[in-house]
Amino acid sequence: MSRASVVRAVVALLVAVAGVGLAVSQAGFAIVGGAVGVRVGVPGAIVELTRALLPVIVALLVGALAIRFGIRALRSNATVTAELPRGGKLLGTTVWLAWSWLVVELLYRQLWLGWATLFGNLGASLVWSAVAVALCFVADRLVPWQRVPHAVRHLGLLVVIAVGALTALSAWSHREIVSRVALVPVAVVGLALVVSGVRRVESGPRARMLVELGLASLLLSAPIWRFFG
Repeated sequence: MSRASVVRAVVALLVAVAGVGLAVSQAGFAIVGGAVGVRVGVPGAIVELTRALLPVIVALLVGALAIRFGIRALRSNATVTAELPRGGKLLGTTVWLAWSWLVVELLYRQLWLGWATLFGNLGASLVWSAVAVALCFVADRLVPWQRVPHAVRHLGLLVVIAVGALTALSAWSHREIVSRVALVPVAVVGLALVVSGVRRVESGPRARMLVELGLASLLLSAPIWRFFG
């Protein structure tokens, strides 16, 4: 048992405890309130309860992953780089629950509270949403997904789809309300996806090409309608 393995195990334990503690402290009251709301039949209480439960469940799973890594670090001097490719059902479950949490939160912000609550007004929210799509797309292209476990290999693309589709929905819903300037970043991101999708006609993969071109058409629909409709 080396000193480095002990340090990794201690850090993993601290991550597990801190993550679970933070999630429970922040969401504890919301869970109780949501559960009471569901029990008495308050409209929308199930949404609030779901939003409160998902981060706690994700934190618990992350904590379990961290503890498992800490044990392996002590037993076999495992490292994060060596452990990640091994994957496993626990990692896959954690990742996809985290993705579900992201989707639920974005849907809640857009359809329940209203998209403007993110950055104060619709125009700014739409601009920053387009920036988020661009950042997710760049990150997806930079991460070597072929080296990660097969169960989470399509995570980057699905994050791009979720953020991009909801940004396109927001742009279309508010196309006559926001200024044309706010729609320009959405159009730029859409054109970037068109270029990427066209390049994949020759380089592949075909499924990814179709996804990128489909998402580009969604993002471009609102700017085209506003500028040329």
